[in-house]
This record gives sequence, C-alpha cells and structure tokens, in this order.
Amino acid sequence: MKEKSNSTEPLIKTFSGPVYLLNKVRREHSALVEALNEGNLEIAMDAVFNFSVSAYHIIDWVNKYRPDLKEKTSSLRRRPSMKLVRDICNASKHVELDENKDAYKKYPQSAASVEVSLTAKDCLPGLPVAGAWALKVVTVNDERKRFEDIAQSAITDVEQFFEENDISE
Repeated sequence: MKEKSNSTEPLIKTFSGPVYLLNKVRREHSALVEALNEGNLEIAMDAVFNFSVSAYHIIDWVNKYRPDLKEKTSSLRRRPSMKLVRDICNASKHVELDENKDAYKKYPQSAASVEVSLTAKDCLPGLPVAGAWALKVVTVNDERKRFEDIAQSAITDVEQFFEENDISE
C-alpha cells in the first residue's frame, strides 16, 4: 500500500491550490446567474450544488496549502455567507443536515431550506420568461435571501480573506 504523502500536491493536477478553487467558484457563480437569466432551472440548481461544494471546501484547501492559517480560517467559517453555503453544501451531499455532528455544535445550522419560485415582476400571466426564476434561501431565523447574493457575499468574503492573508497563488 502506498504511504500517504504530506505534500500539498492535489490528486487532480489542474487544481493548483486555493486560488484555482476561488476562480472555479467565480465561474460557477457566473453559470448560476446565466442559468437564472435564461430561465434554465435545472442548470441553475446544478450550479447551486457545484458552487456550494467548491466554495465551502476552499477552507480545506487553505488549511492544506497554508497550515499557518488554520486558526484564522475559523473566522471565515463563522461568516454568515459561509455558514449558509456550508449548510447547502452538506445538504446537497448528504440529503439532510445532522445537527448532532460536532461541526454543527460548534457552528449551528443557518439555512432552513432553499426555495425556488417565480418572481412576479418577470412573469407573464401563467408563463415564466427568461430571468423569472429566483432561488431563495430561508434561514433558521425565517429570513429570505437570494442565493445569488449569498454566493456573491461568500466570494467577497473569501477574496477579502485571501487579501488579508496574502494568498495569491
């Protein structure tokens, strides 16, 4: 059996580190917005899944490539956008959230559900038109937030974290 390596070389060689993953997240956000603008709900939901998994796991990549920042990444985990992204990521992968896991004891659940709805301003009577779909995240406090806005906030939070901690490649 091959011994586990301590290097930071990823299994997928084109995934070159946290900055690559941030750029991937930006592309997934663009795909989400484009799919919503085109009224393609199936592609939009794929983008929600892809965005959430990639965005939340940026923290793991930072911890692997920059172990000196492990304590600081907890501040990124606590940001509201990242807590919502974490919940959507985990619910996407595991169907439901398990509040008994240690991670949820430390950082309680933020998202209650993701709802898909038609937006009244963009609908013709009975017929959806391009840009008519909205993805709303309902928080445990019963707030409704557009997923696109949460995603943009998560990107901004990660960009700020990278800038503050000199993560550039």
